[in-house]
Amino acid sequence: MKKILVILCFVIGFTIVTFAQSFTVKKGTKLIYQVEANNEKYLFKIKVLETEPSMKFEYVMTSIAEKKGSVTISQEAMESSINLDNYFGNGEKSLTDATTIWVSKAVWELICAPGNDDPIGIRFDNAQNPTIFEMVVPQMQEFKINGKILNCKVTEIVEAYWDEKLQERIEDKRVTILNNWSNPLIISLDIGFRVTLIEAKKVVLEKE
Repeated sequence: MKKILVILCFVIGFTIVTFAQSFTVKKGTKLIYQVEANNEKYLFKIKVLETEPSMKFEYVMTSIAEKKGSVTISQEAMESSINLDNYFGNGEKSLTDATTIWVSKAVWELICAPGNDDPIGIRFDNAQNPTIFEMVVPQMQEFKINGKILNCKVTEIVEAYWDEKLQERIEDKRVTILNNWSNPLIISLDIGFRVTLIEAKKVVLEKE
């Protein structure tokens, strides 16, 4: 009986630790996303080059029209921008009033800070007006992190509105963010095309 209890305690303890994982990136971190766009599936591979004062990474897209380049996101954009740039070509890009792959800390606080009731607005790709997200759904999600399958706390936000013509509630754009203020990483994006994180390598694990 004692042996069974010991095993149960070990399993429960292991589950708690596993479900409390989060992570931050560092120089050399690799992130692999799967992209579904224009009836094509391919990988979007990122390697972090710098994390401060600006965020800089290089990338390769394994699509039919393979693209390679690098992006630098300014410190100011990482702190406060509500703009999200989602298009990548070849060559270098510098973002001073938008983020990509990460949301800014200001947007993270709107999404994840306890007790916040302010509207969550994100402007996609220089749209005239931001998209307003009303539904906030905290959840757990599995990732392959440093070679192991771990569960992390994430939050999904959903654009939801009432369609007068159809007379029904429509749920449209979705964004899922890692619940980590120091690493406000986009886990998945569904805004007419879909991007999903499938693996993170050489990250720094954290326990809540």
